Amino acid sequence: MKSPEEFRKGSQQLGRALSSPITVELEVTSRCNNMCQFCYNVWEKGHSHTNMTAILDQLQEADVKMLFFTGGEPLMRRDIFELIEHARNHSMKTCVVTNGTLLTEEKAQMLKNLHTSVQVSLHGTEKTHDSLVGVQGAYQKAACGLNHLADHRVPTNINLALTRLNFRELPHVEDVAKSLGANLSMTRLVLTGKHARKALQFTSRTISELMRFLLHCDVKGASIQSPFPVCCLGEEGIPSMLEIYQKFDVVGCQGGITWCAVSPEGLVRTCGAMGSEEGDLKEESLRSIWSRSEFIWKCRTFSHVPQKCLDCEYLSLCTGGCRADAYAASGGISDPDPLSTLC
Repeated sequence: MKSPEEFRKGSQQLGRALSSPITVELEVTSRCNNMCQFCYNVWEKGHSHTNMTAILDQLQEADVKMLFFTGGEPLMRRDIFELIEHARNHSMKTCVVTNGTLLTEEKAQMLKNLHTSVQVSLHGTEKTHDSLVGVQGAYQKAACGLNHLADHRVPTNINLALTRLNFRELPHVEDVAKSLGANLSMTRLVLTGKHARKALQFTSRTISELMRFLLHCDVKGASIQSPFPVCCLGEEGIPSMLEIYQKFDVVGCQGGITWCAVSPEGLVRTCGAMGSEEGDLKEESLRSIWSRSEFIWKCRTFSHVPQKCLDCEYLSLCTGGCRADAYAASGGISDPDPLSTLC
């Protein structure tokens, strides 16, 4: 584990060296056929007339390497396969992030032909999943879509959003992933969306339920795509958190450092859940926004987290927690993660 000084220095060197992000999360539509209780897409403004091809050209000019097609539900766009092909022709690696309900055998074959990977959301058993996404029958449709992807050998990741209602069903989702040869990831719930229910969210009092489960469950090889603070269980719980970090592949936040999100209207944010917009691709280039934005510069120089986090010996593990959750909780981008107990 790197010391906080070594980690900050390495992150600063990387951030300053990049004139644009390596990875972009492109929300190609705000429309969706699910109504997830935890959706963070608060920027939904109906139909967008933004020229997505022009945005893809901008991303290519900025030398973006990896592109996630998200939404909303990206497969609701009739031209989604043309957009994927356009990105691939620009030498960008691609991944389609979908709820899986619209994945037919024909679409799975098209995705295979386009050499893209796919991430499908599955949030527990059938009853729990359908309840969380607000649509009866969504689980069966997603399961059918996953089978089509497996039949056509499309590289697939299954992702579960961790909530207080579904975390104990992680082994079920792991079984599904194993049966299909898919990877498995978990995402921390960030309640910034207009449909979000706070009853789903872990608090500093209830987070111990989740961590005890993760520590003792048989699930192995999964990743956690957004970090929980190492101090979320208090100082006495740090040894348990270190075990969890060793057991799972926990990905620290790269928003504003190597990663950003672009809304259907072309608005740039440091990640999909962040409520602060840094620029508009219809008015200036991504490189310009990347170099001009004060908050992105704070991210690139790793001065966007609380001072106590910067001095913490575990900084390289949790990177100070989630900036989007901090912003949603208190309105301050550099405020403590609400699950942090030592700030």
